[in-house]
Amino acid sequence: MSGPMVLTTHAGLEIKARRRLQTPGAFDKLLEELANAIAQKETQGQTPPVISDLDISQNKLSFEQFEAVFTQLGAHNVHVQRFRLFGCATLNDDVVRVIGDYFRLLTKENAPTEMHLSDCAITTDGFLTFVSAFEETDLYPLQTHGRNVALYLRLENNYISEAAIQEKVDLGVMKPYNKSRGSRPSADGTTKIDLVVRDAGKYQQKEGEPPAPEDAPPPREVWDNWDQKGNNWQGGGGGSWQPNWQGGQNWARPQNGWGAPGVRPAQNFAAAGALPARVMPGGGIRPGGAQLIAPRMISPGGLKTNAAAGGWPRGGAAQDRSRTPAARTNGGAARPPSAPPPAGKKGDLPHPWEEHWSDEYQIPYFWNSETGDSAWEKPQF
Repeated sequence: MSGPMVLTTHAGLEIKARRRLQTPGAFDKLLEELANAIAQKETQGQTPPVISDLDISQNKLSFEQFEAVFTQLGAHNVHVQRFRLFGCATLNDDVVRVIGDYFRLLTKENAPTEMHLSDCAITTDGFLTFVSAFEETDLYPLQTHGRNVALYLRLENNYISEAAIQEKVDLGVMKPYNKSRGSRPSADGTTKIDLVVRDAGKYQQKEGEPPAPEDAPPPREVWDNWDQKGNNWQGGGGGSWQPNWQGGQNWARPQNGWGAPGVRPAQNFAAAGALPARVMPGGGIRPGGAQLIAPRMISPGGLKTNAAAGGWPRGGAAQDRSRTPAARTNGGAARPPSAPPPAGKKGDLPHPWEEHWSDEYQIPYFWNSETGDSAWEKPQF
C-alpha cells in the first residue's frame, strides 16, 4: 500500500500503518507525517488533536520506536480514541510498561476507549504492570452521554497466565465481555476494563514463552471495514455505502523539515496529569515546523531498553481483532458508521437527522445529513 499513512477525516486524524513500517525509512516517514498533521491541527486551534484510529499493527517495531510514538502522543496531549497494536512480535513486557506509563499521564478528556493488543508477546509480568496503571488511577470508567464506559480491551493470544487474568476479574478491575451476548458490563460504574472474550471463563492465552521475533511466522490476514490496499470503505452488507475515500481526503501534507528521529536523553514526566501541548525548549511540534520530541517516560520501576524476544500469531485464518468502530471525537463508546449512508427514514426526528441501520451491529443509528455526525442514541427535539 502506498500513499500517506496519516489521513485527515471529519472525525480527526487516522493512522493507517498496518504492515507498512518494515522498510527502511518507513517509521521516520510516519513520525514526520504525524508531526506535521499535529502541527497543522494546533495552528488551526484544534487542541487537543484527535486521532480517531491509530493502527500500527503487524509491524516489528523496536522498543525505541514504540516509545517514540507514545512520547509524541503524550507530549502533545493527543486524544487517541482507538489503538490497534495487534500482531506485533516485538510488543513485549518492556513495551507494555511504556503503554502503562502513558495511561498514567492521561486525563478523562484524552483517554482512549479502545485498545487492541492481541497476538503480541505480553507475559504475565507485563499484564500485571499494565493493569496496575488502571488500579492505581481513577481514569476509568469514563463518562459519556450519562453512561459509564470502560476501556474496550483485546488481549487474546498472548502469553499471560489465565489465573492472573481471572484474579483481576474477581477483583472487579476488569470484566469479560462477549460481544454477541448483550451490553457492555462496564455499565455498573465500577469496571475499568471490558476484556473481550469468546467463551466465559476462558481468555485464549498461549502457553510457554514468546518466541524470538525473527522466529515468528508471518502475520495472518485480517480484514476489516477499511481496506488497507485500496483505501476503500467496505461497509457491512448488501445495502451499505461504499464510496472511494481516496479522491476526497484532505491529506495532511508535510510542511517543513524533520529533525533527527533518535531518542533523546531521558526525561521524567510529571507523575500525573496531562503533558503540555508544547515542550520548550529543545524541540516540539510548533506551528510552521515539525520536530520530534522523544524524551522517555520513566515509571517507578524504570524503563528497560533491551526489549525481550516477542511472539507472533500462529498460521491459519484470523478474524479481525479491531472491528468495533472508533469512538466519537468527543469520546465515548463504539462510533456508528460515519460515511454518508443511503437515504434513510426521517420519521419523528428533528431536522436534519435520519435513521439508518448498522449492518455490523444489527441496530439502528442516527445520521445528521448536514454535519455528517452520527450517534447511537435518538436525537431529541
